[in-house]
Amino acid sequence: MCDVLTAIVKSYEPYDRFEAFGEGFVAYQFGNYNNPYNDNTSLGAGVNAQAWDRGLEACSRYENRKRANGKS
Repeated sequence: MCDVLTAIVKSYEPYDRFEAFGEGFVAYQFGNYNNPYNDNTSLGAGVNAQAWDRGLEACSRYENRKRANGKS
């Protein structure tokens, strides 16, 4: 499954390089779907919001793939 995860994450380039991407990925695992960057108006917040969303989506895709293959 490691190759699957690598491929999924790589499909989100260049957002996968942002710390916010990892934050979104982990947030999904804890059931937190509220993007903390959405209401932030500081410089760079928009890109971080996008990266966070893509991290959340990447984790969702990975978890769905694991369930489809019978792994938890």
